[in-house]
Amino acid sequence: MTLMSFKPQNSESTVAPLPHYECYLGAEDGDAVVSSSRPYRTRNANEPQPSSPVRLTDNNLPANTAAYSVFLDTANDNAFGIFTCDASKEGRQNSTIFTIFLRSDGYIVQSDEKFTKTVNVGERNVIISMIVVDDDVFVPTYHPNMMRIDIRWRINGSGNVDRYDGSGTDYQGVDFNQFSSQGIRVDDEGVYEAHGFLLRNAHHALQRLIVHCKYVD
Repeated sequence: MTLMSFKPQNSESTVAPLPHYECYLGAEDGDAVVSSSRPYRTRNANEPQPSSPVRLTDNNLPANTAAYSVFLDTANDNAFGIFTCDASKEGRQNSTIFTIFLRSDGYIVQSDEKFTKTVNVGERNVIISMIVVDDDVFVPTYHPNMMRIDIRWRINGSGNVDRYDGSGTDYQGVDFNQFSSQGIRVDDEGVYEAHGFLLRNAHHALQRLIVHCKYVD
């Protein structure tokens, strides 16, 4: 299965084609059951699920293949976040593909401008880095008593991530490098979210960390 996203860096768009994504299945899986989801919360707001996949009728598709379109609610920043396309078929391994949609005017963005970062188990010196780009706009608007935006981190929609030293203090800073000193672990895989303190409002950044199980030193 493959996935194509439309306007993933412009989730607030109200101009056709609206933000959405399409899922494509090959000849061996064209009759699979396809579903969609929003697996994690990424805002402090009610977040509706994406639409159920709608099968596309395209005469140009190869025989026995299938394509589905998943529509997002563009009101109230509901198209912002992490979404999936899921395919299941008896006798075949289930397949899930993730896609991320962000606003075009975020005050925090990924330093490498990538939606995903792929690493290996055991790899060291891995850093997920974000940049605060609009302190002068967002601080006066949302936090007039603050001098800057204080970053908070979440993983897979969790609560604020505590420091690994056990202090219980919310992790702050634009670089998330609190991985184990033993290197990347399988459990480190997930969606990393960086937002300002009390500013989890869709103008922030998401990046998915994909962990491969083999590592060659």
